[in-house]
Amino acid sequence: MTSNTDNDSIFVITNFFISETGTTYLHICYIIFILKYLKLNMSTLTTTISNVEDVKGYNTERLINFLQSKISNLNEKDFMILRNQNIDGEVFVYMTQNDFTKSPFNFSYGKAKKFAILIDMLNSQRLLTLEEALSCIPPSASIKKLTKSISNSGNHVPDNVFLWDDFLKNVRIYEFTDKKRYQRPQFFHFRSGVGEISTQAIFEFNICEVLNELLPDYQFSRKNTKNPGDPDFTCFFVQSTVLFPIEIKPEYLLEVGKLQLSEFYKKKAEARIVIKQIFSYMIENECQYGVLSTYNMHWFLYRPSNNPKNLWISETLELTSEFPTVLKAYAYMVQKLCCDNDNSYYSPHILKIPESITRKNEGLVSNTRSLRPRIKSSFNNSLGSLSSSTLYKSQMNNQNFSFMDFKFNDILGQGRSGKTLKCEFQENTIALKCTDLWKSLPNILKEMQNEVKIYQILSSIQGEFIPKLMCYGYYEGGMCYIIGTSFIGTALTNYKHITERQRVMGLYALNAIHSKGVLHNDIQAENILLSNINDNVYLIDFGMSSYHYNVKKCWKLFDEEKCKLVHLLNQYTLLDNVVIV
Repeated sequence: MTSNTDNDSIFVITNFFISETGTTYLHICYIIFILKYLKLNMSTLTTTISNVEDVKGYNTERLINFLQSKISNLNEKDFMILRNQNIDGEVFVYMTQNDFTKSPFNFSYGKAKKFAILIDMLNSQRLLTLEEALSCIPPSASIKKLTKSISNSGNHVPDNVFLWDDFLKNVRIYEFTDKKRYQRPQFFHFRSGVGEISTQAIFEFNICEVLNELLPDYQFSRKNTKNPGDPDFTCFFVQSTVLFPIEIKPEYLLEVGKLQLSEFYKKKAEARIVIKQIFSYMIENECQYGVLSTYNMHWFLYRPSNNPKNLWISETLELTSEFPTVLKAYAYMVQKLCCDNDNSYYSPHILKIPESITRKNEGLVSNTRSLRPRIKSSFNNSLGSLSSSTLYKSQMNNQNFSFMDFKFNDILGQGRSGKTLKCEFQENTIALKCTDLWKSLPNILKEMQNEVKIYQILSSIQGEFIPKLMCYGYYEGGMCYIIGTSFIGTALTNYKHITERQRVMGLYALNAIHSKGVLHNDIQAENILLSNINDNVYLIDFGMSSYHYNVKKCWKLFDEEKCKLVHLLNQYTLLDNVVIV
């Protein structure tokens, strides 16, 4: 790993092979940690080196002191030459190697070369205006093809797709007038990578991290939204308002050639699936704008408020473009299009669709995201009358839900199956676990459906030892699979200690599910909830659970799981006197 300061600060990563397997996700997390550490230290280093603006203010004597600290073989005769010619910092930074070798200086080639190298280094550290910083071009990356099937989920399809032909024109003529000065952007040069995950990592460092430093009011990151669906990246305004989703795709899916993406969309099924996905994320997060990128190519998307089912896609903007640059296009979108920017006040544009567009008749409900009738869920949680064995063997009657069935409030957590949201459903506050079927592995959906079966088997103890199952099924035509349960407590991980009674209640909860023939199979602190109003303890997350018709034959498995819970709860219990139940 080396640094290169010819034009922009670049770290070179010689090999960056990332496959799409679970083990390499840990690998990429390690690489991300190392690169952020290096970037932080490089940033600290550059702030300790005098930049050209500092040196410009030096008088002759201070300049000589500065040169003494930087060039070792200068002597008093050399300094006298500088004094006699009244060379101060403002003159020095504009001199060339040729100037130093000619009369009246007549420095040797070696000393003249060192002066020139020092001046080049100072200029490379020159603080830039925002317009200049956004004009820097990130290095290209070679991402090798990794064939991977793409799912086709959800029911959000644009009615029409058009070319947004004036977007890049407007970016070109726009000028950022921010007077603040910025360090030159630092980039990482990844010489090779494999697959979508490596593309995301490169995008995170060379686009997101750079934009975050130049536009501190905005956050380009992997931060989740409080709505279903998991775009690869999001842009937030002051960390609270989502402005647009960003989806990263491998280049082989979007090899548009000389076509515009709006034309390519009509010719290739893969392109239609990709557009459908980013369009879904825009709708679910009430965003007027979105971005689709392969890192080496970028497209900016827009859906007008007066016709939100239409989608406009910009011309292809290549990473190597100089007019405009990719960084400037992103900055233009957030500061000019997504927010009103008068240098003192920002007002995020949240997409509001006129009621006349969304209410066609009495059967339609005003909707800020899309046009569709309100379909109430037919879910009926009357599961207690069925036997456990019948429920386990029966085919689940999955429901279909839309955003109109919920009011999303916050994110409760993130797990291997997706995120859990706090929301309102049929006048109840629930915890809604949702997995994005665009991205989840097939086994995750099976685990979610298995969890529903287990909840049905445990219907008689719902609300007492486990949460109540409130809803389950597909969301927005299969974009996500969701499970909603009653919102009843806080995870054990948020506690330093628990009482002896809470410990006993936790063991009672496990005994209760064991008595129904269910092994939890994932006993850990994250899957234990403590009531906020009494000493009740609840077990959650039954995706890996298993049902055993004959408990006696598997008594060792049940006993081992009980011992595991005892050991876990003992670590949190204040009292030494424990009771085995």
